[in-house]
Amino acid sequence: MSRTSRGFTLIEMLIVVVLIVIGTMIAIPRIRPVMTRQQVDRAAQLVASDMRSAFTSAARGRIPIRVTFTPSSTNYTVASRVTGATVVKRQFSGTDLNVASIAATTATLDIFPNGIATGADTITVSGTGGYSRQVSVSRIGFVRVIPLP
Repeated sequence: MSRTSRGFTLIEMLIVVVLIVIGTMIAIPRIRPVMTRQQVDRAAQLVASDMRSAFTSAARGRIPIRVTFTPSSTNYTVASRVTGATVVKRQFSGTDLNVASIAATTATLDIFPNGIATGADTITVSGTGGYSRQVSVSRIGFVRVIPLP
């Protein structure tokens, strides 16, 4: 009596599952650095966007704005110098943009309503594995993410 059945046997399904697991185990170490780079790039874009909005808030509100970077942490605050009201408070640790550190050349940057800051600043966003991006802020409000060499 011959049996003609369609479908897969249990052994064939196990072989396919084992092959998928092996392929995934090989791919994970290669994907992790790419994900870290994307997180650092997105964090640098957010920092640049927040710096642009600080210049805009100072001009529109006609009040000086202070950007304060907390040393050895991954957060910063954009607040009014007059009232102390927080415009933006950004914390990168514990979020999907888990960067290792954010460091600025000056801990405090004041932006005046005429569009001039107290000085130029360079903010470095670093991720795990040594990858980092820099955000350059000029004294006249030109903000850009410095491209990779």
